[in-house]
Amino acid sequence: MKYIIVKDRQDKEYAIIFPEQIIHKDVARIHRASDVRVISAGFCQLNPAEAWGESDSLKMKSRPEDSSIIGKDFDPEMPKMPDDETLRKIYASERPAHPPRRHETAGVSNKNHVDRRRQREDEQTHTGQRQWRAGPDHQNTQ
Repeated sequence: MKYIIVKDRQDKEYAIIFPEQIIHKDVARIHRASDVRVISAGFCQLNPAEAWGESDSLKMKSRPEDSSIIGKDFDPEMPKMPDDETLRKIYASERPAHPPRRHETAGVSNKNHVDRRRQREDEQTHTGQRQWRAGPDHQNTQ
């Protein structure tokens, strides 16, 4: 595994760990956009947490304190992410029976919504604004 250590505006340091196939410089470029500074980089293992080496692309070396930062951020005792089947069950139990309807979210009762729609249709029909379209069983008459 590879890692970079970044420092935020509050001077807190965090480890970002990624696979060896990815270049240090690419990960650093992505995280620089989030207002953090890269302060060290190298290689690591997680159990036990240990950091060593350097990044050729960033021209930065690992520091002795990087191992403790990696150990703190990636504690092996942390709870693991549930598998896909467990997540499906959790999400299914939290999902409402049906998504909210537009009139429910707008605070308008269904009856008022239907009445207003019918009133608009009647006004359009009387003013000649409504266009009737021919369907399979209808003539195009107005």
